[in-house]
Amino acid sequence: MKRTVGLCLAFLGLLGILMSCQKKVEGDTYASVLQAFSDPPAEFRSAPLWVWNDRMTTEQIETQLSDFKAHGIGGVFIHPRPGLITPYLSEEWFELCRRAVEVGKGLGMKIWIYDENSYPSGFAGGHVPAEMPEAQGKGLRMHKASILPPHSLRIRPFWSFQKPSPVLRISPKPLPLKAQSSEPGDYYIFVVAYQMPEPWFGGYTYVDLMSRPVTEKFLDVTLNAYKRAIGGSSVSRSRAASRTRPISAR
Repeated sequence: MKRTVGLCLAFLGLLGILMSCQKKVEGDTYASVLQAFSDPPAEFRSAPLWVWNDRMTTEQIETQLSDFKAHGIGGVFIHPRPGLITPYLSEEWFELCRRAVEVGKGLGMKIWIYDENSYPSGFAGGHVPAEMPEAQGKGLRMHKASILPPHSLRIRPFWSFQKPSPVLRISPKPLPLKAQSSEPGDYYIFVVAYQMPEPWFGGYTYVDLMSRPVTEKFLDVTLNAYKRAIGGSSVSRSRAASRTRPISAR
């Protein structure tokens, strides 16, 4: 039974590929579909992440794209990674991206843009927290205690739950640092924890993705910058990354 289902799924998958290829050729004969399947257009070929983790040059771009093309690759995703020396989102960076688009067009390849310097998306390789310190990532951290902690622990303002059975009580507003209580109980303290700078984020912190201004800043220094730099080119953009304030390479 399982083998039969597997064979049916494989057949349907092959049929889907053949039907997709058929749309890209003239006519609908078996011979034309077979020809498209044996030599598919660029959009049906592999498109790997093209890692940029060195000082990129126009010579490297031309050589590597030609090599990709020679091995049957239909397109690439420009993907910055740790080790990158070329300043990310600088004018040099955009000039190299423009060159990649030009070479790719000449080779009949699709050039896509990954939206971040490594991952996860949102901090623009350090540009967002550099230009917007208040973008610092934060979250809630829960602690359980039998009494409220003394303010000397440098706890930020917090809410607390107290659970003397059978009643659950919650403080109506954040408690100030000086708040203390000698009354024992089961306290569940939720502290606002702020992320610390890390080398992975270019010496900055990750950002608060729940903040609308942070998202708007990321879009401005990424998508809008690529649009300004390569907007006139027929380049396919996968989310994207951008702007020109230099951040030290990681």
